[in-house]
Amino acid sequence: MKRFARIVRFVVGVAILSGCSYLVDEDQSDCGGSLRIDYRLRLVTNRQAELDAMLPSEADAPVRDALESYLQGVFSDVAHDADLSFYDEDGGRLEHIVEVMDKERFECSLFLPAQTILHSCIANVADSGPVVLEGDGTWPYGQLVQQAEDGFTDPQRTGLFAGRKVLEVRAVEDQAEEVDLFVVNSATALVLETADAAGVRGIKTYVTGFADSFNVADSTWNFASAPLVRTDDLPVASGTQRCFASVHFPSRDYRPETRTVTETVEPFLSEEAPEPLWKWHVYVQTEDGSVTETVLQISNPLRAGQLKILKAKVYDTGIVSVNDPTVGVSVTIDWHEGGSHEIEF
Repeated sequence: MKRFARIVRFVVGVAILSGCSYLVDEDQSDCGGSLRIDYRLRLVTNRQAELDAMLPSEADAPVRDALESYLQGVFSDVAHDADLSFYDEDGGRLEHIVEVMDKERFECSLFLPAQTILHSCIANVADSGPVVLEGDGTWPYGQLVQQAEDGFTDPQRTGLFAGRKVLEVRAVEDQAEEVDLFVVNSATALVLETADAAGVRGIKTYVTGFADSFNVADSTWNFASAPLVRTDDLPVASGTQRCFASVHFPSRDYRPETRTVTETVEPFLSEEAPEPLWKWHVYVQTEDGSVTETVLQISNPLRAGQLKILKAKVYDTGIVSVNDPTVGVSVTIDWHEGGSHEIEF
């Protein structure tokens, strides 16, 4: 008697559910059950602390205002849209629901067969820019994929969240579950002081070293490629600082084999890796038309939910310098485009 119908409602009200007939002498072991799931977006971020630490002065205020505006829709715990999938134990998708709600918390009520259900949920993919959800027709192959072309990709435009849960649906029984969705992308910003770079004709910046996809089933990132992620040159109202920012997946992490701390209330505290984990590529076109490439190499991991601001100074020669001793610097004067990528000013 595996017949059942469902009506799905988000946020307001309870679904009207129909299904197995409730006869006392009828075997209902193969019937389904009604399930209400409450979802909540959980944003763990250092955004405010990083802004306070790296942009504290009055001179930093124009850059800070521009960066806060840029990140407003990224470090946000509001789900604009949700993509929900329910699978059987063989990986076949039983239900697929896509809704728009613009809420921090939302709910879904539906009727499912009485069995183990594998559930995944994604939020804010619709307007994310280069990120698409692929392979989600079958468990466990759903991935958030950062699309790239010719070694370049665009910044992500939304805060991406993901969650998953194994549900045990019992026959002819009303059940309630809770699912938390956690942020899976991060952001970086490069603040350049240009007071000594009056002759500079143009600046282009890119970041690289981040994951190119995210596995929804086990919350892991993949690093099959390392495209250059474009940055946005933010409109800074006044002053001599320029700010380039981008949103993307996290970098590789680094865990020494002998850790002295296994749990911490500071999720973005990290040890420096023995080699660079991600990089800024800065291309400066000088007055004579030549291009200087400066690569800034960062050895601390960039984690999901994290904002990392790097401050540097650019000179008329096109060289970029930093005061942070943990940042490696590599400079190529009169840089020429190679076979790997081309930079347009």
